[in-house]
Amino acid sequence: MSDADDLPDADMPERKMRFLFQLRSRGVTDPRVLAAMERIDRGEFVRGHFEDRAYEDTPLPIPCGQTISQPSVVGLMTQALEVGPRDKVLEVGTGSGYQAAILALLCRRVYTVDRHRRLVQEAEVLFRHFGLSNITTMVADGSHGLPEQAPFDRIIVTAAAEDPPGPLLAQLKIGGIMVVPVGQSDAVQTLIRVRRSESGYDYDELRQVRFVPLVEGLGHTRPPQLHVAYKDGQMSNFGLWATGSFIAVTLASCGPNGEYTGMRLDNFDPDFRGGWGGGLSTTQAAAAAMPRPQPDPGGVISYPGYQVAVARQGDSVSSISARLGLNAAQVAQYNAIDANTVLNAGAVVALPTRVAAAQPATVTARVPATNDRGATRTVTTTQPAPQPRQHVVASGETAWSIARRYGVGVNDLAQWNGLPADMAVRPGQRLMIPVAGAQPPRQSEVTTAPGSGSPTPQPPSASAALPAEKTAPAAAAVETPAAPDMGSTRTAASGSAKFRMPVNGAIARVYEKGKNEGIDISAAPGAAVSAAGAGTVAAVTRDVDQVPIIVVRHEGNLMTVYAGLDDVAVSKGQAVQAGTPLGKARSQGLVHFEVRNGFESVDPEKYLN
Repeated sequence: MSDADDLPDADMPERKMRFLFQLRSRGVTDPRVLAAMERIDRGEFVRGHFEDRAYEDTPLPIPCGQTISQPSVVGLMTQALEVGPRDKVLEVGTGSGYQAAILALLCRRVYTVDRHRRLVQEAEVLFRHFGLSNITTMVADGSHGLPEQAPFDRIIVTAAAEDPPGPLLAQLKIGGIMVVPVGQSDAVQTLIRVRRSESGYDYDELRQVRFVPLVEGLGHTRPPQLHVAYKDGQMSNFGLWATGSFIAVTLASCGPNGEYTGMRLDNFDPDFRGGWGGGLSTTQAAAAAMPRPQPDPGGVISYPGYQVAVARQGDSVSSISARLGLNAAQVAQYNAIDANTVLNAGAVVALPTRVAAAQPATVTARVPATNDRGATRTVTTTQPAPQPRQHVVASGETAWSIARRYGVGVNDLAQWNGLPADMAVRPGQRLMIPVAGAQPPRQSEVTTAPGSGSPTPQPPSASAALPAEKTAPAAAAVETPAAPDMGSTRTAASGSAKFRMPVNGAIARVYEKGKNEGIDISAAPGAAVSAAGAGTVAAVTRDVDQVPIIVVRHEGNLMTVYAGLDDVAVSKGQAVQAGTPLGKARSQGLVHFEVRNGFESVDPEKYLN
């Protein structure tokens, strides 16, 4: 059982506060997302043996061999989706309904699709319980999307696909965003964000994740039916469902009509997605590759070991072969493509035989050169291009799996080979693997324009330690007088604030609503942390990193929160006074302090001496 469950229902504000601490520590910082996750109680979506773990930041099993994602991942995916209040959102994979319920508070309408009738029916009951009238549910094959309602402003997929499903990409509105995990279902996948523009699709790789697979087809035999969650649902239905599901085993599989068919663990594939701290990142799988060499006037890129032709607008294998004097049937067979198929502009076609008149591929590089006076500067020169590796696509491979195999970015792979916007590849296709880009020149090698100044050179001490040096003092040291005790001379006016500083130190980070819900105070490791005012300890709990959090309730509906301390010296229910020791500052040297009016955070500096 988590520490949050030590709190009774009467202390729900403190319980929710810890829950939101977990989310913020994992990088969920959007105020709208946090507010939605505060309102939608995850405990209502978790029943049975795992009910007491509803407020832990962990995935949990639900019926039909599925999982409810850990809260921090739900928040991060929602945050990455950048949902607006007028957006129409498609969710593929209703599951427990938790993700759809949160989205419903942020957008105009949510369409959510799942292949398991049982999950959809149970989610509908919860939507009515929360009064969510803007969710439309459907039992259907989510991999095909919902074309009759397309296009969508946002699409979120809560199961892993081999690569972004083409039907879903086609149903994304221009300017829209899709968040989807891609990769093999039996391995760690990559969470990506797709942005659609007038010119195509842009992909950001966000993080490694683990999801259950996106499965085609339905989990039942009845035809799909459309259901709408109405606002005036009956609480009696909810109570009956909650009672029944509490005594059911949640690791259940779903039969043809959604019935319980016994406990199963063979298809339980939880999404172990911890370690997200610091928020989402758009770091690519590898450093950006160097640009693909430009083709020669004949449209050919020549390497020592092979040659490729670059397709022009409207080109096919037949037209390229005719231009280069090659056998079209032989070239088409070599590339596993029909000779008359129209190619994308920029697509590469591997040549089975060499074209004699082609020019070798080159790249430009900046290299140091010495002039006739012995001075060294950096000049731009042309050098032979390094030969990239070739890969022949095997059945079942995707652009994503190939990029991961060679440790390159999928966008670089697409640009080098002229792949279409949906990243489609075909078995037998010959791809060039991008060559890693060159390291940027050192500052000392950069030539600047006259009058613009020069970069600061690297000091010798950056590569080798300076020699030891002993300098005799010019005079005897002056004795420094002791600092005055400012606390003993403080006037009455300066002590009239509601609270005192909980620890001695300067404020290292100020309050920012939605970003930093309190202040961070620099404190010496081991420094005493004390209560800011008189009150009662309402909670002593821990965050996801097991760092203690203390909540003190004060008169006037105020609460103070203390984090970043060790050696807790108080217990829940204990009465404290201003200055009562709570613990000691941790070795990191920062103490986090919050003041809350009810559950809303306020600027602590307005309450401090």
